[in-house]
Amino acid sequence: MKKSWKSFMTVTAAAAAMTAAMAFSSLAAVAKVGTQEFNNLQDAINSAGESPVVIDLEENVSLTDGLVIGAGKNVTIQCGTSDQKTIKMEGKGIHTEGTYDATAKSWNTSRLTFKNCVLDITANDNPGGSGGTANLISNTDLTLDHVTWTQNSADGGSGSGMYLYQESNLYLVNGTVMTISGYKGSRASGIFADNSEYDDMPNRSIKISDYSSLNITDCDWHGMTVNPVDVTVEKYSHIDITGCGNPNYGGGIGCYYGKLSVTDHSDVTTNQNIGSAWGIFVKELFVDGTSKLISCRNTGNGLDVGGKGTIEGGAEISLDGNGKRGLQVYSGSDYWYGDVEVKAGAIVSVCENRSNGILNTYKLFVENGATLKVEENHDRGIRNVRELTLNAGSVCKNQTGSTGAGIFNEGTLKIGTGVRICNNHAGTYGGGIYNGENGTAELSDGVILYNNHADTGADDIYNTAGPKLTFCAVGTGWNLDDCNHRIDGWYDDTEGSRWNADDNLPENRHIVSVASGEYETGFQIKAAHGAEIYETTSYPIDKKADGEDEIGTVSQGKKIRFTLTSSLPKLLARYVVTASNASPANSAREIRKVRVHSASGAGTVRVHSASGAETVRVYSASGARRARSVSGDNYDNEISAQSLSADEKYAIPDSVVETMVFHDEMNRYLKFIDSTLRVTAGRDGKEV
Repeated sequence: MKKSWKSFMTVTAAAAAMTAAMAFSSLAAVAKVGTQEFNNLQDAINSAGESPVVIDLEENVSLTDGLVIGAGKNVTIQCGTSDQKTIKMEGKGIHTEGTYDATAKSWNTSRLTFKNCVLDITANDNPGGSGGTANLISNTDLTLDHVTWTQNSADGGSGSGMYLYQESNLYLVNGTVMTISGYKGSRASGIFADNSEYDDMPNRSIKISDYSSLNITDCDWHGMTVNPVDVTVEKYSHIDITGCGNPNYGGGIGCYYGKLSVTDHSDVTTNQNIGSAWGIFVKELFVDGTSKLISCRNTGNGLDVGGKGTIEGGAEISLDGNGKRGLQVYSGSDYWYGDVEVKAGAIVSVCENRSNGILNTYKLFVENGATLKVEENHDRGIRNVRELTLNAGSVCKNQTGSTGAGIFNEGTLKIGTGVRICNNHAGTYGGGIYNGENGTAELSDGVILYNNHADTGADDIYNTAGPKLTFCAVGTGWNLDDCNHRIDGWYDDTEGSRWNADDNLPENRHIVSVASGEYETGFQIKAAHGAEIYETTSYPIDKKADGEDEIGTVSQGKKIRFTLTSSLPKLLARYVVTASNASPANSAREIRKVRVHSASGAGTVRVHSASGAETVRVYSASGARRARSVSGDNYDNEISAQSLSADEKYAIPDSVVETMVFHDEMNRYLKFIDSTLRVTAGRDGKEV
């Protein structure tokens, strides 16, 4: 019995000790300020005076009343880097109470920093109950330093995720990841800022830097509606906004009065936003040569720029597959004047958009050396109503049901050498370029403009009477895609009398050449060919040509200097057989036609040179029918058996250097193999 009582006392004592330990644990400090402990995070914040305060978060915290940071306070809430704690908020978020005296134009601002923490917020309101937002940041610098911030809207709630009110700034640094989602109430944004009680004041700042990222999805107005705010993404950082907007307004980013800067290997992505306006609207834009901006497959435009925009060499911009325009250089309200420059080395893609690829309403300048693709857009490649200079780019495969599928111009248009405008299709006029009322267009020599199509008239260029248009001669190597013939000039292609040079009936043909130059009269033209048709085949050339060991191809009508080395046996190399006009004076240099007979008596091959001399026949040693006493391939016997007249004994040089003009009827292929000239002739490429 004693033993049992003693055991009972031992167990009871242990239980009491455990209870005491549990009670002590429940009273353990949640936060510390220096050595002072607090059981409540809000109490720790309230302890702060005018001096900066650092609060060490000792435990995870769950809050239903949110957090309040008083005016003028400077508070840092931090955890250890290896022991991150979580602040969970439900129902209400954060309210900082910094103030601004409009009369005195002075601020009593606050500073709030979270460091090495996790914030998990599900809220639509804040402790102050104002601002229509889960987090009301009033006249405060909010810094998230190596923080994971995850925020979602409470079911059925309204308001924005965060409201940066008056002189408030947001900084994400050192690998912070901020995710905001689900703010779908009317005109609600993930992050919102406006100029309420802040007129004519400097822009605020949102800065994402040092490998940080901001991700916003599924908000009603924009992911970010921030005005007037400058947004900077730098040092390997990211913004990604998707699924935002409303069928009647909004989209990814609405930064109407601010500047978006993307630098130092960073990127901004606004894809698949459902707002009817845009993926991005910014007043000013800067993307450096290490960074990217991607705004694709949005319901509205891809990117609108309403001020100075600079895309540096090396930058990559993708504005593809949007429901409206890819890029709009915007002007309006006597405030926005878009002025965008694409520098050499920049890579810009504006493709497969449902409306214009590019709408320029003020200034757009593309430097030589940039890569600009404006292709496969569904309602014109480019529409220009002010000033457009293209010194680089490909404007191809665009279409429209009306006029000007490649470029529709109502302003000042300058197109530089090397710009390609091809394979565009207009439902009415001007497949390549339509120069409309008030339009002035200047096309430099070397613009590549052909193989466009228009259903009514002017496959390539339409000029309205009155506007001025200047264009140069067609380029070399241009071929028509419908008849596979070589283009040799500009031709009339007016509605009712379209160009036609290939009809079997001569009376149906319409071939009226149009000279290049400067015009102020109306015209409709096409890059095409005249009555003389040239095939588009290029002819391969081997061996020495233009001083090179090999040359790939040479186009019809082109001249090339090349060397033909005789493959005759050396003992025959000083004889020309049956050369009625060959003489020591003109030698083989004046030869126009050479007939080369093989040993088996194959047909004739003609090689044309430029000189116009008569025919020369050269027989092979082994199979020449005149060498009747030939014994095998004994050239000495063969020569001795042949009787040659005096006029046949003219020296054939070891090689002939000749300029040749290639014509359609000539041989297709000259090739040296093992010092033997092999010739392919005829349209079927038969080797003889």
